[in-house]
Amino acid sequence: MQLSQDVLKRPKVLAYYTRKQLQWEDISLLDAVDLIGSTHLQTKTFIPGQMELYCLNHRSRFRRLFEQFVILKRTQLASQ
Repeated sequence: MQLSQDVLKRPKVLAYYTRKQLQWEDISLLDAVDLIGSTHLQTKTFIPGQMELYCLNHRSRFRRLFEQFVILKRTQLASQ
């Protein structure tokens, strides 16, 4: 089954939104984890057969952003 271009763009938009939220929003650890999980579940509805590829592309990126921005911000706030 060939997926339409519109359906294929939705996961990219979700991933972009998630990355921006992790980088720029003042987001709690729990909210960040929920956001990443929600993005994963929403993407699964759009491209259920391609989740392995999605995870290869985004799992490590989201983990890095989570560590770099969310955890680092919390650590800096706690040390002040």
